[in-house]
Amino acid sequence: MARLKALCVVAHPDDCVIFAWPFIEAHPEFEWTIVYLTYTFFDSRAKEIQSYWDKRGITTTFLGPLKF
Repeated sequence: MARLKALCVVAHPDDCVIFAWPFIEAHPEFEWTIVYLTYTFFDSRAKEIQSYWDKRGITTTFLGPLKF
């Protein structure tokens, strides 16, 4: 049976940890994706938080502005 998909959209990685983490951890029955509105995949903070969620089988994406 396919798992229900769930999306968590937050501005900053700290917002997710402070506000959403307890709910996400309490509901492993969902296939979670977390979208961050700040940072890009290239930022060190993004890599840090992505590593945290990867270990828990949760997909992350970052929509922050590209830095040139």
